[in-house]
Amino acid sequence: MSDIPSSLRAYLVGKTTIAGAFGSRVFVLKVPDGVTYPFAVIRMVSDSPEYTQDGEAVRSTIMQVETYDDDLASAYSNKELIRAALTGHSGTMGSFTVGGVFVREEQSQWMTDGRHFKVFDQFVINWTV
Repeated sequence: MSDIPSSLRAYLVGKTTIAGAFGSRVFVLKVPDGVTYPFAVIRMVSDSPEYTQDGEAVRSTIMQVETYDDDLASAYSNKELIRAALTGHSGTMGSFTVGGVFVREEQSQWMTDGRHFKVFDQFVINWTV
C-alpha cells in the first residue's frame, strides 16, 4: 500500500496555485537544510481504520499541513491556498479513493528558535482501502 502523506504531497504540488506559492518546497515530515521560505510540511496525526465483518472498509486519517514563513500574513495566505485545494476534495489522491477532506483545526505559532511563523490546518481525510 502506498502512503497517504506522499499521496497528499503529490496531490498538492500538482495544483497550480500550490506550485506557484511553494514550488516543490512541500515536504513530508523532514525539511532539508537550507530551504528558503515559504515551505510546507505534511505530518500524519492519526490513522483510524474502520472495520466491517468483511475486514477493513474505510479509514479516517488526520493530516496536519504546516506552512512556514518569516512573515505572518504570507504564512496565513499560503495556508489558505492549501485549505482551498483540500477542503471538500473527493476523488483520487495518489492510489487512494478519497470520500472527502474536511478541516478539523487551525493553529498558528511563532517559532522563536527558527525565527519564523508556523501556521497550520489539520484535515480529516476519509478514504477507502
